[in-house]
Amino acid sequence: MSPSNNSNKRKISDYFVKNNEPEDKRQRASSPPPPTTTNPDEVDVNALRCPKRPIFEGEEGRSQTVLDCGQKYIGNIACEECGMIYCVDSAEDLREHAKFHTHWLNRFQIPDHFMKTFMQFHSRHHNDFKVFFLGTFVEEPFKRCISEHMKKINEQLGYKCERNSIWAFEKRIFFILLVRENKMYIGGICIVEKVFRAWTDVTRREVNNGQDLNDWIVGVDRIWVDPTVRRTKIAYSLLDAATTQDRQMEFRSRRLRIAFSDPTDDGKILAKRFIETRYKPEDQFGGEILVY
Repeated sequence: MSPSNNSNKRKISDYFVKNNEPEDKRQRASSPPPPTTTNPDEVDVNALRCPKRPIFEGEEGRSQTVLDCGQKYIGNIACEECGMIYCVDSAEDLREHAKFHTHWLNRFQIPDHFMKTFMQFHSRHHNDFKVFFLGTFVEEPFKRCISEHMKKINEQLGYKCERNSIWAFEKRIFFILLVRENKMYIGGICIVEKVFRAWTDVTRREVNNGQDLNDWIVGVDRIWVDPTVRRTKIAYSLLDAATTQDRQMEFRSRRLRIAFSDPTDDGKILAKRFIETRYKPEDQFGGEILVY
């Protein structure tokens, strides 16, 4: 046999896989996959899917009980006006709130038949509001009506001197009537009295009327404004009338100074703003207010 024929001979091992082939497969398996030829603007949808949260023991069978479909309120809320706390998801609570809210709005209503009584009082416009001076010589049914409302107002103000009648001759009542849906309500009320001596609230400096009996100090015993119409200058209108008008609602020759009886923190803020915008520097007492 010739040598050329010997070179073409093959061994039986040539027909089996070589020993290094599994290593090549492992290298190919560990290498990253070849890049796809898809459009670069396309996004892999599978990569955007939110992974499922694992279910822990005891959570099977649970589901969401309130479906949020964009509601402004969910669950229990407190009404900003009447203060009632109710559940917006309960039809019964909604009915109860509507009933209570209507009662709350009408709690300081004035009967229509007293309209003629108001027409008899002196009045004047202040800051777009008509301020009435309630005279003490008025019919008893009207007095009882206002007195009953004042009991509820006193509770809100924390005023406990029940024997201090608002109809005493030394008291002066300034009143703003609020008309809503053809019904009359108390918009605001201010009860003042003559004061001849007061003190600054910080330095406790005494201030008196001197020798001029007509230059007395307006003492604010109580002032109240309906919550639904606050920040509408009703309080300023009442104080303007009390310091510039007499019993006939005629202008005085000068604005009287003003003092407050046991003011709250909000009352002090109101007093300071009123004095800063209404009085000359010599009557502002260095940023303090007068108390009595």
